[in-house]
Amino acid sequence: DALRDGTHEAVAEEIRERRAVCIKKFRNKLPEATRKQQASMVTLFKEQLDVLADLAASQTPAVLWAGECRFYRVQNETAVVCRCGDLETPVGENFPGNDMLVVTSLTREFHRTYLKASCSAGQLLWVHGPAGTSKTETSLDTARMLGVGCNVIRCTGGLTPEAVAAVAQSDADPLDPVIFDEFQCLPPDTQEALVAAAGAQRFVVCSGDPNAPDATPMPATLAGRTVVSQAMTPPSLEPIAAMMLSTQGFEKCDALGIK
Repeated sequence: DALRDGTHEAVAEEIRERRAVCIKKFRNKLPEATRKQQASMVTLFKEQLDVLADLAASQTPAVLWAGECRFYRVQNETAVVCRCGDLETPVGENFPGNDMLVVTSLTREFHRTYLKASCSAGQLLWVHGPAGTSKTETSLDTARMLGVGCNVIRCTGGLTPEAVAAVAQSDADPLDPVIFDEFQCLPPDTQEALVAAAGAQRFVVCSGDPNAPDATPMPATLAGRTVVSQAMTPPSLEPIAAMMLSTQGFEKCDALGIK
């Protein structure tokens, strides 16, 4: 609407002002929980500015906007849903006060892939890339964005049959996703057993480095699930530097981050 009526610059300015208010709060001594909350707000405001800039520069803003994860309150209800393209998923109520990664264009692409896989029965998300590309943390942030809990299981060092059985017997909400970190470390039979133990109702994310020494290749299907791939690459340091500066109270964090 703002693009159609020419008010998008005014909207962007309002977002910048709200972001500046959050940044200034870091100049004071804040409780740790409040600092995390304010840092998340700064990150979200920056994401909104990036999306708005991309929309303004696009020849097909409606198509671009449809491909973003958008949140709506269900009419006449308190429930919230997340929509992306023709997909829609309910948003839960689990919003812990965790640190949040910087949101980049790759993060937004990840959100789309995650939503597509999680909304489609019988699919598994394979998040792959070299070490340091925030594969597992981006998966966690996306689950938190959707208001659901997430169980992370580290696969380094191998998993015993008892550990695999514990996955099946977990008392976690069956609708909460499970992330198998460093999944490439496991032999094929253990990979198969682990995904099967998660149960058909639970969304499974596997993360790892396919080029690591002795890595087990990810097959096209696993335990009856179709594997959907999302590649991760090393992030740019500029937005990370800008975010670090913002949490020290620097209003000009974006310009300083480039330097």
